[in-house]
Amino acid sequence: MVKLWLLNTGFCTANEQTLLQNAPRRRVKAYALAALLEHPQEGLILFDTGYAPRLLEAFKRFPSSIYGYLTPTITRDEWSAVNQIKALGYTADDIRTVIISHLHADHIAGLHDFSHATFLLSPEAFEVSSSQGFSALKHGFLPPLFPPATVQVTDFFHHQALPELGNTHDVFGDGLLRLVQLPGHAKGQVGLFVQTTCGPALLAADGCWSTTAYKDNHPPSPLALRLLFHDVPSTLKTLEHLHNFHKTNPEVLIIPSHCPDISARTELGKPTPLENI
Repeated sequence: MVKLWLLNTGFCTANEQTLLQNAPRRRVKAYALAALLEHPQEGLILFDTGYAPRLLEAFKRFPSSIYGYLTPTITRDEWSAVNQIKALGYTADDIRTVIISHLHADHIAGLHDFSHATFLLSPEAFEVSSSQGFSALKHGFLPPLFPPATVQVTDFFHHQALPELGNTHDVFGDGLLRLVQLPGHAKGQVGLFVQTTCGPALLAADGCWSTTAYKDNHPPSPLALRLLFHDVPSTLKTLEHLHNFHKTNPEVLIIPSHCPDISARTELGKPTPLENI
């Protein structure tokens, strides 16, 4: 089984009604969670990196500054994934693989700290990594955040299927880490189904933004869907699939990257073992 820690790396502020249709109109903190995974044979793996101060530097350049204006962000060096890993007694060099759910800036801002690792991402996301300027911005991608690195592209999903979510990609062939496609929010988005020491969990990235969203099949606001999502019909279908998956597999802990309920059980800059969630 896989030991899992959640890393709370910072937050942006947003209108709650944007995140969840018909919610109150009030400013809330949308935290960015990454995950550290300790595989019994393959060692340490990151699922995303969350925020890091390099993002604030990227925001100073046009057109990336538009992204910064739309997502006012607070992050600190001591909250970054690399420093949280050090708090557990590890170093950046101990991370062998970084699984990238998608290339939005709030999921990859710490990649430079792990550029010696192998980056694992979908072929559609890899296509985005070569975009520049407004083309990159359209995909929520800031090129300075993606360092030169060894990249492994998962170009097939033909392993054991998950109910509602379809075929998976078994990362190491042992059933412990299985990538699942979660299309819609960003081009090439994937989640990760993990057999953890606390039971099965699904790192759902931005397949949904909260527990309420997947439990009630409750989407973001229409404005958010138009402005912030790559493919709206696929987004709504993915949310429906997560909703149905939860109904038939309630034992699986679904962890959206920005879930306020789960974020509230973590502390900024301090790794939280899954058993505390």
